[in-house]
Amino acid sequence: MRKILIGTLPLFLSFWIPIIAYGGVTSEHLAKLKSKYPHGLLSDDYGVLTVKDLALNACHIKPEPFVPGAFTPYEYWICFESKNILAICEDQHFSNEDGHVGRVQVEAHDHQIAYQFIAARPWAIRDCIDFVKTLKNLVRGTSHACISASYIDKEKKNQRGQMERIGIFNRIKTDKGCEGKECVFTEKIRQEYCPDLK
Repeated sequence: MRKILIGTLPLFLSFWIPIIAYGGVTSEHLAKLKSKYPHGLLSDDYGVLTVKDLALNACHIKPEPFVPGAFTPYEYWICFESKNILAICEDQHFSNEDGHVGRVQVEAHDHQIAYQFIAARPWAIRDCIDFVKTLKNLVRGTSHACISASYIDKEKKNQRGQMERIGIFNRIKTDKGCEGKECVFTEKIRQEYCPDLK
């Protein structure tokens, strides 16, 4: 029996040590993000975000603690398992100067709350459909995705009895890349909009 236990020890260690080490790296990464921008991230980021992602949101609007329903323009990042995210182009049933329009909507949920992130403005229906395809390709094959949203509403029950929050969609990021409004925090953006940002 002792020989069997000793024989299985290397196998056990080879399985658990990488998991323990990864947990340490993840905790360190998350601590770094939260120490620089303590208000910018409402969940674990699962290693998807960088300090520059949070800096971009802090550049235009002064960061502030999240207060549900405060209706602030500051963008918060919140991350989900990719399988719990669905992007759609919702037909708005009217036309403008660009023709028939639709609105990008990204639905996501965690174990407690369903989220609806809606684009701030309607798009030409063809552009809306194309953008949703791009979002689906960005999320496909990834484990987690992070959404940057502003004007996040108070949690309330929807028609199905689920707790729900609504917010304005700005961008989505996975380990494959980022799509949406202003994804890259460049030196030019920093100089123009937030030269004092540390």
